[in-house]
Amino acid sequence: MNEEQIPRQLQVDFRRSASFRIVHADGVWGGVTPQAKVYMTFFSETPPLPEAMAYSLSADGTVLGEVRAERRGSTNPTREVEVGVVMDLNVAKSFLKWLDEKIKWIENAQREIAAKESSDAGSGS
Repeated sequence: MNEEQIPRQLQVDFRRSASFRIVHADGVWGGVTPQAKVYMTFFSETPPLPEAMAYSLSADGTVLGEVRAERRGSTNPTREVEVGVVMDLNVAKSFLKWLDEKIKWIENAQREIAAKESSDAGSGS
């Protein structure tokens, strides 16, 4: 194939799978698999959810408040695992580069907003 036959552009279309969803992440946990791939699982974190609660009632049945001593359940926060991702080294490096670019973009935008707010406050507008 000569140079004239090599395309200079590649069109890629995106399509969502039937299981596509957006998840909230408060953190990530993971490591390296035995096959030397990066594994990470994203989780959302919530305060402990009681298994059961009791409330005191007035003579007419109005709820007066929780009987705290009757609460049952864990006192530990909960990390609900949302999704796991496995990637090889090349994809992990690409992901790292992509993530670094997004972080820099956000930090620059935040600096610009802070500078604008500071100059607006100084001008009395």
